[in-house]
Amino acid sequence: MKGPIDLHTHSTASDGTFAPTELVDLAHERGLSALALTDHDTVAGLAQAEQRAKERGLSFVPGVEISVKFDGPGHCHLLGYF
Repeated sequence: MKGPIDLHTHSTASDGTFAPTELVDLAHERGLSALALTDHDTVAGLAQAEQRAKERGLSFVPGVEISVKFDGPGHCHLLGYF
């Protein structure tokens, strides 16, 4: 894998601006060599994004950003990749 990568993105499957396929298209247009989709608390967009990444020759890393509840101030999100 050569070139820039983005391992933390969100699509319209959670709170992102672009659909999973549009996000992959943008990553490809901007010269990224790899992209991870890490929507909040859902994996709903992964299949679409993975298929489009394959079509574009872009390495794809499926993931999810999980909301974690804990006692204390603020909030916590955990990124998981698989």
